Amino acid sequence: MTEYKPVRILIVEDNPGDVRLVQEFLEIYDGYFEIECVERLSMAIESVKKNNFDVILLDLALPDSFGLDTVDRLYSTSTEIPIIVLTGNRDEDIALKAVQAGAQDYLVKGQFDSDLLVRSIRYAIERKKIEEDLLESERRYKDLFENANIMIQSVNQEGRFITVNREWLDTMGYSLEEVKNLTVFDILDKDCIEHCSAVFEKVLSGEPQKNVEARFVTKNGRKIDVEGNIFSRVYGGKIIATHGIFKDVSEKKRAEKELKESEERYRTTFEHTGTAMLIVEEDTTISLVNSEFEKLSGYSKEEIEGKMSWTQFVHPDDIERIKNYHYARREGRAAPTTYEFRAINRRGDILNIFIIVGLIPGTKKCVASLIDITPLRRLNNLLRAISEINEIVAKEKETEKVLKSVCRKLALVYGAIVTSIKRGEGLLPVGAEGISLKPVSEVITSCPANSKALEGKTIKLRKDELLCSRCMPNPYEYVLSIPLLYEKVHGVIVIHSNSEFNDEEVALIEKLSRNIAFALTAHKIEKERERAFEQLTANIIAFDKSADRLRNPLSVIMSSIELRKELGSEKVIEIIKEQSKRIKEELDELRKEEVNTYKLAKDSIKKFI
Repeated sequence: MTEYKPVRILIVEDNPGDVRLVQEFLEIYDGYFEIECVERLSMAIESVKKNNFDVILLDLALPDSFGLDTVDRLYSTSTEIPIIVLTGNRDEDIALKAVQAGAQDYLVKGQFDSDLLVRSIRYAIERKKIEEDLLESERRYKDLFENANIMIQSVNQEGRFITVNREWLDTMGYSLEEVKNLTVFDILDKDCIEHCSAVFEKVLSGEPQKNVEARFVTKNGRKIDVEGNIFSRVYGGKIIATHGIFKDVSEKKRAEKELKESEERYRTTFEHTGTAMLIVEEDTTISLVNSEFEKLSGYSKEEIEGKMSWTQFVHPDDIERIKNYHYARREGRAAPTTYEFRAINRRGDILNIFIIVGLIPGTKKCVASLIDITPLRRLNNLLRAISEINEIVAKEKETEKVLKSVCRKLALVYGAIVTSIKRGEGLLPVGAEGISLKPVSEVITSCPANSKALEGKTIKLRKDELLCSRCMPNPYEYVLSIPLLYEKVHGVIVIHSNSEFNDEEVALIEKLSRNIAFALTAHKIEKERERAFEQLTANIIAFDKSADRLRNPLSVIMSSIELRKELGSEKVIEIIKEQSKRIKEELDELRKEEVNTYKLAKDSIKKFI
């Protein structure tokens, strides 16, 4: 059950009958009112000082005071207590003036009953409370208006200032009297008058404007940037003024300008540093990259920034190691600022990366610079492969075995390798790694790179989608064809790679191809020399046999000469002719073999020399 606090009433009345009547009206509400009565104004003033009353019923005709003076004196003693004036018929005009002077209401004696009295008391208390709240609100507003550290101004429909606060005066350097003679357009920088005029028109049409930016000019000519809100004041259904609340953002603007310039300088440096760079957030998201990183990764800035994590570019075998560095760096634990790792670009190529990374001071972000050392690694691997190939070439005499070994060793450095030897006007594939020989055999001569290589030229090409796809389902980006050239083209080495061939690589491979071609030439000469000596040996053996065969007819001739007396001259001559014919035939055959042997030996020695 709610307990009501009694309403405390002070009755200031010298007529006992009137007092008794009021008491009777209020006693009906048993326990709701507490009443105290005094006969004089002086007594009322003393009682008010000592006690807390909710309302005062005041007669204007007292022994020690009369009329409006009675209200003024009591009101000045306690402005927070509502006063209801009790008056006779003849004093109604005075009662109205009393209300204007501060009383909440008046009652004409003999013309009110219990209900009217109680209603008047309640309304007086409520009106006084509302009045006090309003005054307090006005006091707070005035205090806020005067002491706010923001600029507040009120402007009429013509743009003339109605009022401004102290911060506005202090900032702009004007006195209050000077402001009365100014319009809002007098304090605007000429460059923003047009914009502000449009804003002013919108506010006057009833459309509030937020986050308005303008530039004020102070009394001494200093320009300040301001930002604020403007709204209209309506009275009687009409807009009579505008209120603007502004803050000086000059320092903020200067700071923003400096920050923007600093960011532009940083971005310029970031963009043109010459290496791939990125900024990484604490959660591994990449927030900023430069164009070099776009080239390195194969992705655009729009695809990367704010959408991708650096972990998406790192080889799976290296992710955990670099994650440990990432979080250790932000937790203050030791983490290297430079290291190597393997990255994977959009095409799926594995790149060897050297990285320099560090935290941006005061943040959990880090900035990293990446250098692709894959060409250096590849060059190092190429030198190792060339060394191993040279050892094989020095020992192996079989051309096919040499070229297959070249394929195996270079395939450790590049994507796919094909070696071929020249046959007539075309090429015959011998070895292949990372690619099947069958499709290569079908297109090897029609390939423009091989056609040029057969002319003794080194050719670098970007892939031909139509032609290269006939060799392999996923063609490599770059093709290098180098002839095996020593005095003439002996064959071609074709190398496929997803990384462009640099000049140093090409020079090394060209030197390797010359060494291989020289070795193939030397091997061929050696074989031809061996064949010549084999033929010479065979001819010597044949000569010995021929000599044995020549001995028989010579012996017959010699014997017939010795027996010429017994045989007769004619018979001897016949024998000599017959045997000479046999000797001639044998000598002719021997001479043919001698010519062939000489020619073979001569050609072999010439090539060898």
